[in-house]
Order: sequence, then structure tokens, then C-alpha cells
Amino acid sequence: MIEIKIKKILNYLRLGNYKRTIDETIKLSKKNPKSSYLNNLLGFAYLENKDLVNAEKNFLKSIALNKDNIAAINNLGNTYRYLHRYEAAESYFKRALALNPNYIKALNNYGNLKFIFNLPDEAISLYKEALSISPNNFIAYYNLALIYQSIGKFDETIKYANKALEIEPNFTRADKILSNYIKYEKDNEHLIKMQKQISNNNISNDQLIYLHFALAKALNDTGDFNQSIFHLKKGNTLKSNLVNYKIDQDINLFNSIKSTFIKLDFNSIELKNNSAKLIFVVGMPRSGTSLVEQILSSHEKVYGAGELSFLGSDIERYLANNSINLGALLKDTSNLNSIAEAFLKKTSTMHNNNILLDKSLLNFLWIGFIRVIFPKAKIIHVKRSAKDTCLSCYKTLFDNGLYFTYNEKLLATYYNHYNNLMDFWSKLLGKYFYTINYEDLINEPHKNISNILNFLELNFDEKCINFHENKSPVKTMSASQVRQKIYSSSIKSYVKYEDKIPDLFKNLTVK
Repeated sequence: MIEIKIKKILNYLRLGNYKRTIDETIKLSKKNPKSSYLNNLLGFAYLENKDLVNAEKNFLKSIALNKDNIAAINNLGNTYRYLHRYEAAESYFKRALALNPNYIKALNNYGNLKFIFNLPDEAISLYKEALSISPNNFIAYYNLALIYQSIGKFDETIKYANKALEIEPNFTRADKILSNYIKYEKDNEHLIKMQKQISNNNISNDQLIYLHFALAKALNDTGDFNQSIFHLKKGNTLKSNLVNYKIDQDINLFNSIKSTFIKLDFNSIELKNNSAKLIFVVGMPRSGTSLVEQILSSHEKVYGAGELSFLGSDIERYLANNSINLGALLKDTSNLNSIAEAFLKKTSTMHNNNILLDKSLLNFLWIGFIRVIFPKAKIIHVKRSAKDTCLSCYKTLFDNGLYFTYNEKLLATYYNHYNNLMDFWSKLLGKYFYTINYEDLINEPHKNISNILNFLELNFDEKCINFHENKSPVKTMSASQVRQKIYSSSIKSYVKYEDKIPDLFKNLTVK
């Protein structure tokens, strides 16, 4: 009887119905309170549903019931990875591999953790070890495609993405990666395969989303612009429905930040003497931040750490989804010091005494907090044309978060609030950060790179001009673009879309 119920629950999980999976597993767990398996299953459903608190709780309970439940141990490691508790994550992956050195999921997940640490060689070694044990593990091939993409080895990216699809044709994430590196014509084999696959009733909505975005790019290449827009809208609509994002909470946060910081006397906050030299590159997604990071991390004294979400997630954890807590946090010097110390501890092994650069985009929300806890830090704000930025966001399928990008009106609304907040910061803390316009950087790179380095109090370094030769890992959607010399084709790219996506452009209050 229990086996039949578990089979039904696993089917709900496979279909991505996490609420039903959770509800049915809780019912079954009440009748079987000593089941380590069910607690792990429940934890996994919570993990997939992005509820990390309940995921951790149930994995710990599962391990308490069976200390050798390797699946729960591995899943708890993954939970801690998402929570940015990297030492704990590593300890659980090691514990899983101590129980079974051939446990493929732990090898893959430990590789993903090494990737976060910017240790691509160690990550590649773990993925290849997984493949030596299980040659048909398409996830390991996909992970290799991602990591080779990040270090600019695009031939390897293509090879491993194709290997993943050979094994699992419905693994459409690999189709999406491939679409970035193919210049499609109408008779392209990969395009024809994707067009046939889109009507496959056996693929999930999540798989369809990746396929729609890949087809949008491919059909744009062939000149079939109407079909390209069709798939772009389909993919965004599916994603928007899947994540069910509500913008009210973000609007409340924008408003609370302004009302709180306008009254703040920065000199009244006494924290531990923190002279850490840090660079934060902030801006909207697809605004050119990856390009600026690649330029600056080419400097001999700068280490580009990618998008570190430590700071934002620690502040958000304190706020507990209630922006009214902003004022309380600013009065809590103990917690402010803890946030600063946690950031410095988590990044201490990364930069080899170079200046650490964090490119977590949405840190534009936290410029006031950065000013409080890291008064010696430097902030570079990258601003691009509103229409080009929003179009590029709408055309991009992001790996995590940024759910406002999948709906035309919500994307425009979010951009308007971002723009208003940056105007606010500029009036309040203008000298604390430097704004570079993407278009200016493209049109006059040498002059503008020199200006940025002057603001950062860094000597001019010729390698910053030749940033495309930088071998540092790039983990964002711009991984292929920033390996190229500066190009201007992305300026005013919105023009041919303006009448096709009207709800996006007409709701923007800035150009």
C-alpha cells in the first residue's frame, strides 16, 4: 500500500507539482513517522520549491533517523550550498562520498561547489570522475558544458552539450546552451530537431521553457522574426506562470529603502573599524555589468569573484521578507558587524590579497548598507539604455531568481523602480559610487576604462583594454560575449522589437 502511494507522490514530483508532493508526503509521514526515506523525499520537494528552511529541517530529521541515508546527506549539502553555508555544504558532500566514493550525485554537486569557489580544474576533475563511473550521466556532461563555457572553451561547451543530448534528448537545457553557439539557417539540423520536439507531449513545462527560448534565438537567426517573437513570448509566459512572481513585495522594499535611508545619519553608526578594500559592480541584469567585471578583473590588483549573493541574502534573512525591519537592522550594530564579518570570511580564500570584486547585480538595493559596513569600498554602477536593458532581460532565461523579467509589464515596472532608486542613491551618496553608461563605454572604451580606474584609485593596466583575453571564469549569461572585443551591435537593439512587445516599452518611464 505504501509503495503505491510513494509511486504517486514521485509522479507528482516528476511533474513539478511540489505543493501536491509536499501535502501527500506529509500525510504519509504522519502514518510512518520513523521513515527516513519519507523525510528525505519531503525535504527534496521543499528544496525544489525553494523553501530552504523546511528542506534543511526535513533532511536533518531524515539523517537523525538514519545516519547513513546518503541521499539525505547529499541533499543537505546542496541545501547548504544554496544557503551559502559553503563549509557545511562541503562537509556533507565529503560525508556522502566517504559512505560511497562512487555516489554520482555527490560528485556532481561537489563539483558545482568547486565551481562556486572558482576552482574550475577541481570541478572538472569531479565531473569526469562521475563520468568514469557512469558514462551515461548526462548531468555530468551538462555541468562540463557549463564550466567550459565559463572559462571560454566553447568548442568543449558544444561537445559536452551534444553529449548530454545524445543520452537524454529531452534535456532541453543543453539545447539552450547550444543555441548560443550556432548561427542558424533554415535547414539547420538542430533547429529542425527542436521544431519537432516542441510538440512532444512527453516533455514538462520546465523543459518546454528552455526549448522556446532556444527556438526564439534560432528563428531570429534565420530571419523568421514573427516565429521568434512567438516562442519568446511562449517561453516567458510559461516561466512567469511557473514562478508566480508578485511585484508588491519588491515595490515595498524599494519604497522602504528610500524612506529609511533619507533619514539616516551615516556618521552616527559606529561599527568595527572595517578598512576592507572591495569593489561592487551593480546594475540591472543585462546592463553590461559582466563586461565591466571582465575589464576590471583583468587588472593585476583585482580579483573578479563573480556574482556573490552573500551580502544580499544575509540582509534579506534579517529582514525576513518584511521591509519594515530595515530601520531596526540599521540600529543593530551587532548584526551589521556580523553581516560584514560573514562576507569577509566567505570571501577570504578567494582573492589572494587582491581587491575582491563582487558583481551581484541586485546589490544596487543595498548601496546604503554597503556604505555603512564597508565605508572604504568602491561601487561601480553600470547603466544601459532602458529599452535595450529590458529587451535583453526579456530575451534571457536566467538560471535563478530575477522573476520580474518574464512578464513585460512587471519588467518595465521593476526597471522604473530601479531607476528611481539609483536617482535616490545618486543624490544621497553620489560621491560614494561611480556611474558608467554602457553606451559610453562601448563608444570610447579607452577613455572610460581610464575614468573607472581613476575612481578606483588604480593605475592604468593595458590588460584592461584587452579584457577579452582574460581567462577568469564567467558564470553569467554573458559568458560568450565578454570573450569578444568590444562591439556596438547591441546598442539600440530594441528598435525591431518595439512594435512586437508593446507592453514592455510603453510602460517604461525612461528611455
